[in-house]
Amino acid sequence: MFATFPKARADAMSEALLGIAGIELPRFAQFDEDTDKLCLQIGCDKEPGTAKAVELTGLPGEWVKMGDGPADIPLMRSVPGPNVVMGNATDEELRSIADYIAPSVYDHGYVDALHWYELI
Repeated sequence: MFATFPKARADAMSEALLGIAGIELPRFAQFDEDTDKLCLQIGCDKEPGTAKAVELTGLPGEWVKMGDGPADIPLMRSVPGPNVVMGNATDEELRSIADYIAPSVYDHGYVDALHWYELI
C-alpha cells in the first residue's frame, strides 16, 4: 500500500503504524519533486493497514484502490471508492468487484487507471 502525506507527520505515522499487528517496517521515500511530501509503503494485511492510513491522513471520502491479486481483495473492501483491477489479474473474485479493469500492470495499468479517474 502507498500513501502520500506531509513530511512533518512521518514520525507519527511510522510510530502509529508499527503499533498495528502484522505491519512490517514502513518505508518512506520522497514523493515526486515536492520536498514537503513523502510516500509511505507498508507491507501488511491490506484491510487494517489501509483503514489506519486513511484514519491517520485525515483524508475522508473515496479512495481509488488498485490491485492485481487475491491479496488485494481486503484492500478493495477496506474503504469507500472505486476498485481498479489490473488486466493481468486472474482471480475471478477480484475481477468481480472491479469498477474498472485497467490494462495489465506490465502495460502501465496503474498509470492508465490514474488517467481514467482523472487523477493525473
